[in-house]
Amino acid sequence: DAASPISVTRTARLFCSAVEPDIAVHLTPPLYAVPSRDVANLGFFVVESERVQPELADRCNRMDAVAVPSRFAGDACRRAGVQRPIHVVPHGVDVEFYAPPRVREPLPGGRRFNFLAVCTHVERKNARHLVRAFLEEFRAHEDVALFLLLRPEYHTSRNNVALDFTEWERSHERNSAPVLLSTDYVSHARLRDLYANASAYVLPSNEGFGLTLLEAMACGTPVIGLDHGGVLEFLNRDNGWLVPRGRSYVARDI
Repeated sequence: DAASPISVTRTARLFCSAVEPDIAVHLTPPLYAVPSRDVANLGFFVVESERVQPELADRCNRMDAVAVPSRFAGDACRRAGVQRPIHVVPHGVDVEFYAPPRVREPLPGGRRFNFLAVCTHVERKNARHLVRAFLEEFRAHEDVALFLLLRPEYHTSRNNVALDFTEWERSHERNSAPVLLSTDYVSHARLRDLYANASAYVLPSNEGFGLTLLEAMACGTPVIGLDHGGVLEFLNRDNGWLVPRGRSYVARDI
């Protein structure tokens, strides 16, 4: 809207804007292949692994600079040979929107204590081992449930996830506490309400930053994260629970 003032920046060209850009922002390394001419090129890179593949480091070096969300991600880039300037620009949360509720309400269909996890259904997000740990630990007679929201990306649906769950549960007793699965899109308002009314939010994966943890924390919900990676730049034993790593591996889909 040309009539609206721009309060943050005038540097970026937004899609079909007629305004000429001062900078080109490339959002993922596969898009770094063709830098824009006559303007500075900034590559944004969220690194989840301690090891960055050489070809990704080469793509980063085609940029004029690289922005990462955490020191963890920046250090991984430097170790891989990224020579361009690296700027740490952490993600932020709107604390007026993501805020503790006046009154906490039970999650529909849940129990007295409800864990919440939100992620995509890909190997590196580690939902498989979160479900395994939950099924091993909690029995049906205990007043606890796990709400698992798997975003409907990467061909995720209730049908194909249900097949995975059947496989996951084969080595566990059938009297485990319930896992309540959703693969639907949810609005930001619905997600905020889930954060705010969960008993605890858990993120079982290594992250370049871990934004969902920060959103849940802003809602006043206790959080559980992995004692590794970008989450350690805002999560510690004074404001959450950290689970130590058992072993390290690089997911095939990373």
